[in-house]
Amino acid sequence: MNYLKLFPLTRNQKILFFLIITTVVVVLFYIFSKIPQGESPIYTNTIPVIPTKTKRTEAEAVTLDPVRILNPEQKTIFNWGSVTTNIPESMGIYSIDVPIINTGTISSLIGKLGFSKQDQLTDLPEGDLQFINSANSLFVSTNTNQISYFTSLDIPPHNLNIPTSEAIVTAKKIISDLFGESFVLTLDKNPETRYFIHNPTSVEVEPKEATMESANVIAISFKQIISNFPIVSLSQKGGVVSVAIDTTNKLYSMIVNGGYQKVTEIKKDPLISFSNLMENATQQSLRISQSKDMNSERSFTDAKQINVTVKSVDLGYFQLNNDTLSPIYIINGIMSAKGLVEYPAIYIVPATK
Repeated sequence: MNYLKLFPLTRNQKILFFLIITTVVVVLFYIFSKIPQGESPIYTNTIPVIPTKTKRTEAEAVTLDPVRILNPEQKTIFNWGSVTTNIPESMGIYSIDVPIINTGTISSLIGKLGFSKQDQLTDLPEGDLQFINSANSLFVSTNTNQISYFTSLDIPPHNLNIPTSEAIVTAKKIISDLFGESFVLTLDKNPETRYFIHNPTSVEVEPKEATMESANVIAISFKQIISNFPIVSLSQKGGVVSVAIDTTNKLYSMIVNGGYQKVTEIKKDPLISFSNLMENATQQSLRISQSKDMNSERSFTDAKQINVTVKSVDLGYFQLNNDTLSPIYIINGIMSAKGLVEYPAIYIVPATK
């Protein structure tokens, strides 16, 4: 069964995580709110995230941001070359008994991130919570196992040169304070770390990737590990939890997508062969990565055909909406399309029948 088709990802998640991983700064929400919808069919709505310095009315606060949906007419061609991978006979299927986002963690987050009951908005769907005050915005959903947090305070200019190792330590401390040390121990040891320059006075310009010596924002994205395999999510690099800090080591934003505190292996399933993977990939693959910016993502989404030069294939897990972790193949490669610049891409394909 192609279980990826069971996952309702087309209207609720993908661009949100693209924004965080690729820019992780709140200015993009101002930018995207100004992009006209026009006649393009590729935009719809996602969860509300309203970083603002003044509290808005509830009607304004639930204004939704645009998100890309899939192009069902697009064809993806994989060029495998000599790539191969070691494939075990079977992998476990896991049920998530306690997700990382639950009533306990929500209560803790509200206080630790500086919110009170007076900051809570009403009239959201059951299981969704949003808090806004003069400095911060928090959205939590037990329905989709998501968290998004932003501070609306201006990011200070570059202050300290913070090397990757120190940024990771700071990010882990923040995550530990919010979710506990046991959760941190399940995260990968080498998270994706990127540096950006954000100019708060230039809201029309996307933050740019930078060096350690010039950046004022550092983004760190962690995958969660189970049985030595990574769990990937619908973020550009597949991270389950992503935080952004400024160069004074203060938390600026945080995104959580999925994640577990306790799991149980319910059975083992045999894996499809590599030859079956190559046969299935065109029909069953899902791109979880995003391209450089909104314009290029729109162009890749509209393309009739995507060609992917495969660089590596690994095994991992993907979380379904029924709180099941199922094995997948993770295909890393370079995608291209007619008239577009090549860009790194990550695709996933079901690893079981």
